[in-house]
Amino acid sequence: MMLHLVLVLIMHHNIILPTDGAGPTCNKCITKLNGILGTLKSDCTSEIAAMKTEMAKLVLEMAKLVTNMNIIGGKLDTSTTEVNENKKKLETQKVELTSAINDNGEKMGTLKAELTSAIQQNKEQLNAMKGQVMEAKSCACENKQRRSLIYYAGWSRDDGYMFTFAQAKAYCESQGHRLATPGQMDAAFELGYSECAWGWLSDGSTRYPMQMPGASGGCGPRRHVNIRLNRNPDALAGVYCSRG
Repeated sequence: MMLHLVLVLIMHHNIILPTDGAGPTCNKCITKLNGILGTLKSDCTSEIAAMKTEMAKLVLEMAKLVTNMNIIGGKLDTSTTEVNENKKKLETQKVELTSAINDNGEKMGTLKAELTSAIQQNKEQLNAMKGQVMEAKSCACENKQRRSLIYYAGWSRDDGYMFTFAQAKAYCESQGHRLATPGQMDAAFELGYSECAWGWLSDGSTRYPMQMPGASGGCGPRRHVNIRLNRNPDALAGVYCSRG
């Protein structure tokens, strides 16, 4: 604004300032100059007021910026603190997780060893049980074979008993076998052989092995080998033949 004022004064130099150094003598020029100065003053005042307003706005904006910067700075400080705290928490959790993994690894190793031992024991028990089952099967098969060494013949529901002692002996021999002995009968009985019918044996007796009494009691009241000694050789009975 001062530069503007100086330029105006220079422009009007020939009007305001005489060349001889004396003061202005033209009233009209002085009046015009006063008007120009008044206008300049008014313009300056308006511009200064506008500048003050703009400066006030700038100050306010600066204050807002400072406030915002302080807020942002506070948030950054808070965020930095939270980041550091989270970092510490993560490091702590990492240590705890590593420890837990190591502990679980040891437990898994122990559990694996125990499980392997248990599996091995179960295998051994299973193999032992298989052996026992096979032995039992073998024994049962052997017992069945030994029981089957003796078989009965010579009785039917329609005809009853069919053989005298001589006929019984001849029947077994016709089958390629022989009369069973009392010892063979007892052995077969101990292996579970049962037959509710009298039959000739090699000693001339008639016998039958009974494991369980019959429903009517006709086969005997208890488990035993029923025996009739010194039988009449012409009496009729069945026969127990031996394949062995």
